[in-house]
Amino acid sequence: MNFISRLSSLALKWLAVFVTGAALLGAWQPEFFSFFTGHVPLLLAIIIFGMGATLTLPDFGRVLKHPGKIFFAALLQYTIMPVGAWGIAVLFSLPPELAVGLVLLGSCPGGTASNVITYLARGDVALSVTMTAFSTMLAPLVTPLLVWSLAGHWLEIPVAGLFRSILTIVILPIALGLACRSLFPRTIQAGINILPIISMLAICLIVGAITGQHAREFFRISLMGAAAILAHNVLGLGLAWTMGWWAGFKRPQLKALTLEVGMQNSGLAATLALAHIHPLATLPGVLASVWQNITGPVLASFWTSKPDSGPDALGKNRAACQKNIT
Repeated sequence: MNFISRLSSLALKWLAVFVTGAALLGAWQPEFFSFFTGHVPLLLAIIIFGMGATLTLPDFGRVLKHPGKIFFAALLQYTIMPVGAWGIAVLFSLPPELAVGLVLLGSCPGGTASNVITYLARGDVALSVTMTAFSTMLAPLVTPLLVWSLAGHWLEIPVAGLFRSILTIVILPIALGLACRSLFPRTIQAGINILPIISMLAICLIVGAITGQHAREFFRISLMGAAAILAHNVLGLGLAWTMGWWAGFKRPQLKALTLEVGMQNSGLAATLALAHIHPLATLPGVLASVWQNITGPVLASFWTSKPDSGPDALGKNRAACQKNIT
């Protein structure tokens, strides 16, 4: 393993620590990130471009190979998370700006971090990548409509603005990444290990810039927001695992499904909130950037430490019991 590969692995392993450090540094020394405050959409586009550069056309072909699983994942993604966010916002009596931000977070597609955590958890990485790509391609239409329908009674939702922004900072970079992968395959493959490092730096800069710009408001409501984000993340992971188990997903696929549904594109949520909603609406996205990069690796470690636990083991135990009975 060369130096870049080792550095990339280190960046992925300690992503939560780096993101937390960026948030604290932004709150303590906001001028450190002041240059990047106006470039948050560009930073997110760089992250999404990296995602597109790791994809190939056969990745999208897997939608035809496993249509039921891909559509099932998208259905859970765009029902459990946005409706769950709305319910938590009502339950916690969140302020309107924070409530809309949480619904926006829940209405965003799965994040690329879910692919990395799926790999660490020994899940079905190919399926995870396809799930993320498919939910992301649906986002320009689905995300604005969900936010408008679930959160429009709290604040006015600029549906057209959200649609244009998602096209600009999500779909276009993915298309460019795919094009570069097709036109310059050797160059992209040679630099594939550095993409996680670039993505990690971009995530840290986004979190630091947004936190530094609105640190005072964040601290005022951060405890309430942190509790809501925690509940939302746990709800998504738990329900996705349960629904996937009942649907008959095998263990590696179940890991991919759980992480895909439970881990949102928090950078996209924060960027859209900052551009179209309200600065306080970015709080769920910022906190989720930290929190889900803690719960994801912890869950992956739990899964890999207990290879005989989970639905597969339950199925074997159930079959053994039935055999003994008969």
